[in-house]
Amino acid sequence: MKSFEENWYSKASPAEQAEFRQWLKEHLQMGPVNVVFRKADGEVRDMQATLKSGIVPLYERKTDRPKKPANIETCAVYDLNKKEWRSFRYDRIVSVGFDLDEDIRLK
Repeated sequence: MKSFEENWYSKASPAEQAEFRQWLKEHLQMGPVNVVFRKADGEVRDMQATLKSGIVPLYERKTDRPKKPANIETCAVYDLNKKEWRSFRYDRIVSVGFDLDEDIRLK
């Protein structure tokens, strides 16, 4: 589990922020990631999330409204426990954890 100091993301350079977003999305695409983050109301939420194809359902449009442009400061993920799409803000992440695949674990 990787823990982060308070406001670390906000203090990081734009290049470091982009690198972190890419790193996290790559891990989410490989399998489940445990993301602990602080919600807008201050509550801490622990979520098992993924973006791995074959696990996440295809997005179903429920309205005819145009989709809003993506906000680079938020990450939309599939919550494995709630079985629904959720999102969190990168600047509110407290910790990130995941298991290494059996084939790539250090011996």
